[in-house]
Amino acid sequence: MVHTTILADTNAAGTTLPTWLVILLGLAGVIGILIGFGLNLTNDYLRYRREDLVRWHSNRLDAYGSYLNSVTDAIYWFDIIAEEGAGASPSRAQLPQSMAQCFDRAEAAADQAKQVRFSIALIATESVVHAADGLFSVLRETIDSMREWQTGELPNVASRIAALDTARNTFIEVARRDLHRSKVAGL
Repeated sequence: MVHTTILADTNAAGTTLPTWLVILLGLAGVIGILIGFGLNLTNDYLRYRREDLVRWHSNRLDAYGSYLNSVTDAIYWFDIIAEEGAGASPSRAQLPQSMAQCFDRAEAAADQAKQVRFSIALIATESVVHAADGLFSVLRETIDSMREWQTGELPNVASRIAALDTARNTFIEVARRDLHRSKVAGL
């Protein structure tokens, strides 16, 4: 009669290991594999979250910067209009061609800001969207008051620019807080 032994039950010295010990060692191996798998999943999830936060931070930074560039461009053209029209109250028909061109460029910059504002509405926090809307409202009011040149006098451009500067500074402050918060969350 041939006697066979199970290899898993035998140690190097040839003695048989108790069955409970073999089962316990097998369970420890399975538990180790599960723990390793769980740690790997957690690590992958955390890496994905970190990369996602960095991507959102970058997208927000780009959108906020584009919005500010467009608004600042419009303010620049309004500044030129204010300098050219200082002390005078001409109608738009009497304005020099360069002032009419400045208005057209300011309006084009406002249109660009409008397009970027839609992106901000999709990716920004509520406080930033509110600040961007407030800034755009002041910009739109300035454009509308400038359109009245054709029927009336040149509006007080300096006061409109001051209102734009205040709204722009509010937007910058809120956007900085948002970017700082998202950057800290990503670390």
